[in-house]
Order: sequence, then C-alpha cells, then structure tokens
Amino acid sequence: MRPGVRLLVWGRADLGQLGLGQASEGFPVGDAGAAVPLPTPLEALSGKDVVGFAAGPFHSAFVTADGELYTTGCNDNGQLGRRITPANIAAAAAAAGASSTSSSSPPACSYSLAPGHVTALESYGVAAVGCGGAHTLALTD
Repeated sequence: MRPGVRLLVWGRADLGQLGLGQASEGFPVGDAGAAVPLPTPLEALSGKDVVGFAAGPFHSAFVTADGELYTTGCNDNGQLGRRITPANIAAAAAAAGASSTSSSSPPACSYSLAPGHVTALESYGVAAVGCGGAHTLALTD
C-alpha cells in the first residue's frame, strides 16, 4: 500500500466478504447478523498496493498495482476464481490473524474468510475488476 493509504472495510461480514479472517466476533459463519459496524483496516492486504476493488452481496475482489487479483467471501458459483477447501479456509483465516473458527455448521456455500490470490490470472495482469451477485469480471492488460 502506498504510504498513508489504508484499505478500510465495514458492513456485513457473515461469509468473509470483508476479508478480515473471521465472520464477526460473536457470530458464526453464515449468520446474517454478523457485521462490522465501524471502518476497520484490512490487514491481510496491508503489504499490497491495492488500486481497485469491487463488491458483490457476498464476495469482494481487490486489484493490486502489480496486476494481481485477490478475492474473499462466498464461492458457491465459483465467483472467487479459485478453489476453496476446508484446509485453505483455515490457512487463510490463520494468515489473517483470526483467533478461532466457528464450530457451527458452515453455510451452504464454500467461502474464504480472508483474501486469496487468484493464480489463474497471474499471466494476464488485472487492471480492473467488477462483482455481481454471483459472478466476477476482470479486465486484463
């Protein structure tokens, strides 16, 4: 991130769409009441120069100055552009500093609680991104 520039997120957080590494304190993953009411730094991307972003209802995407794309949130239609497994859900949450994971039943979709790199686009260089309800679009260089 450029000096003095911070990426802040807030709002609904039940499926990891904010990328904070957990749904929301006191709420299990998938609970629509989970929310982050105040602007909160997205530390998982603090070492990246984020130059663009987009959000759908249940997922978010971030573009870096290096042309990398990172996605987080619900992946029930493949909108994250990467495979989500229980192992990488836990790894992403740990990398983002989450202290624990919910023991309740997971939501109907696969999800990522923290931003993950969309490696399928590495050779393209992403210039811009857009998100819809269940899809993501990337404009490449």
